[in-house]
Amino acid sequence: MDGRCTVVLMLIDLLQVDAPLPEQRRTTLNSSNTHNEFAATPVDQQIMQDKDPYFRVFNLTHSDPFSDAMTSYFHNSVGGYHAAKLTLYRSDDVD
Repeated sequence: MDGRCTVVLMLIDLLQVDAPLPEQRRTTLNSSNTHNEFAATPVDQQIMQDKDPYFRVFNLTHSDPFSDAMTSYFHNSVGGYHAAKLTLYRSDDVD
């Protein structure tokens, strides 16, 4: 009996997660404001003109270039957030 109750509760939970979004929330997620947050700067556009795919960008304009994820949106970045950083880069100065 307990096993069946658990399965029923799991199915109810899954159906709630998989349900379509309400209209108000759907329009908020699809608004044009979300597209402007990742607009390319003139420097990004200039770097994207380089057709060689074997390079990485090290952005020193941010306070912590090893935790900045904005550069990784357009380019292969030296820094950026990644859950499995190399042990070589892990230190008190970098994290």
